[in-house]
Amino acid sequence: MSIPSAEVLLLDYDHYITGVILRLKHGCVNPVDLQDLKAQVALRLVQSDWLSRYDEGQARMTTVLYWIVRAVVINDFRYRKYRETVLLDPAIEAACSDLMDAATERRLVAYDWADRFERYLWRQVPASAPQVTVQGRTYPRGPALVFHLMRREWTNGEIAQALGMSRPGVSTCVRRIKDLAVQFEAAPAAA
Repeated sequence: MSIPSAEVLLLDYDHYITGVILRLKHGCVNPVDLQDLKAQVALRLVQSDWLSRYDEGQARMTTVLYWIVRAVVINDFRYRKYRETVLLDPAIEAACSDLMDAATERRLVAYDWADRFERYLWRQVPASAPQVTVQGRTYPRGPALVFHLMRREWTNGEIAQALGMSRPGVSTCVRRIKDLAVQFEAAPAAA
């Protein structure tokens, strides 16, 4: 299936996008704001160059569109709150606040999981692991260090250069980390 242009996509999914906006705003949106939000979704879709990177094997079109619409609705709420022009309807304010709270909650859960998983990885490092110095500190080389650097938003190229590995070596290590994450999830009591 070929990916349609942004215009065709917006026409085909107009009903879906409208439904998501109404659901996120609990049906409390006037027609002018609805059209404005739909225009913002279209702009975000075109500006992000998302269509060129879309892989239908990774997610359904509706799933990705939902997250784009959700981001637009939350940004609109934050903008209105910053400008102190929050809509008079308290249902809209409550709905958007709930969305932001849910996003913050998921982020905190993810950070907590990543912290526990990183501790788990460091406990798996053998005492005989080769040592490497990164930014003035000495660490044992392996999946724990790669995960530690990935959490600090290092790219695979930067990790490879710092650890004296090849990029395919880092990619292999990332696959190993994914396998270890599955094991970690399967045995949460060990964490």
